[in-house]
Amino acid sequence: YYQPKKFADTWQLGSKTTTPVETEGYTKKVEIKEVRRDATGNISDDPWAIIDDFSRWVSVYVSWMDNGSPVEVKIDSLVTKY
Repeated sequence: YYQPKKFADTWQLGSKTTTPVETEGYTKKVEIKEVRRDATGNISDDPWAIIDDFSRWVSVYVSWMDNGSPVEVKIDSLVTKY
């Protein structure tokens, strides 16, 4: 995971970590993973499928405690060069 950090008025990825740190009551993390495609060009979970060098899965997580209960929001995006 990457630990996002706020610098001035913008967010940046920050350092890579295995355990994100809570700041101001929120834990924020960004995961960037490779995309693999089968012979027809469809996205595949097959570890033998070809890596698409022009695409990445980006997942952004934000979690916090709400009245003693954990809450997590996740947004997934497929990011491509095109």
